[in-house]
Amino acid sequence: MSKNHTFRKIVVATALIGTAMYIANEYIMKIATSKDLLKKDNGEYYSFKYGKVFYKVSGEGKPILLIHDINESSSSMEWCHLEKELSRTNKVYTIDLLGCGRSDKPKLNYNSFLYVQLINDFIRDVIGEPTDIISTGKSVSPVIMSTKLREEAVDRIILINPADLVELGDIPDRFAKLKKSVITCPIIGTFIYHMLHTSDSIFNTFINDYYSDSNADFSEVCDYYYESAHKDKSGSKYLYASIQSGSLNMNINHGLKVLDKDIIIISGEDYYESDYVPEEYAELNENIECISIMNASYLPQLETPEKVLDIINEYWK
Repeated sequence: MSKNHTFRKIVVATALIGTAMYIANEYIMKIATSKDLLKKDNGEYYSFKYGKVFYKVSGEGKPILLIHDINESSSSMEWCHLEKELSRTNKVYTIDLLGCGRSDKPKLNYNSFLYVQLINDFIRDVIGEPTDIISTGKSVSPVIMSTKLREEAVDRIILINPADLVELGDIPDRFAKLKKSVITCPIIGTFIYHMLHTSDSIFNTFINDYYSDSNADFSEVCDYYYESAHKDKSGSKYLYASIQSGSLNMNINHGLKVLDKDIIIISGEDYYESDYVPEEYAELNENIECISIMNASYLPQLETPEKVLDIINEYWK
């Protein structure tokens, strides 16, 4: 067999595989977003320097900014239960971070500095007065650092299951650029992203990490997360690539230590990091009070919203 013939076979096989991946990608994106749960017509858009950011406003009174976890599947839907209740006494802002949900998903390197700027700009341009903040998970980094930069813009902070300080300080490994390059490839990268973000994988994440009660009915919530991960041509893969490469990591120890704010940490007792992460934070700042919720895991605001609301009402009244 000649080298030319072998080369032609490789080219044809590669083209067929690429075409199959492209078709599969288009089908997955169509199915994932077919329910159109994350509608874009029930909110507003803030023009951030890197793209349009979706947000909603409800209620009147002292402002509260709700910031979801920095995760390619997350969106402000995370606050669907608390938003309505908090808006009875406060002016509540929920935001889809850049790269998530209904916001733009530009192809760029997502890092905590970008989100620090987004939070500061949003408070200045949209809220326009000092606000309280409630955030989840990896959003802790930009929340703490944006508050440190403009302490007058933030009053009180609640952190729900904030990320491990040790992990936040990790330096990207030598494979970081390779992982990011593969995931951001137009066809094969998108296909890999889709295989890692199936409806089953998201469902399993809820069972294993997000909810304490594996028998709870969270199928509709999973549909929102599945759609968010694939909305707008699966543009959240660029955020995912940045997360996997360690670009979102930021050592916030010093900022946390010197911050003079009332900070409450709410953790789900059944979340595996709740045994040690809250103490990491409390050791750095004596203003931090840690509260654990029984029968809850990573997302108590979705699983046991009434318990989270009770804590907010008790400590913020």
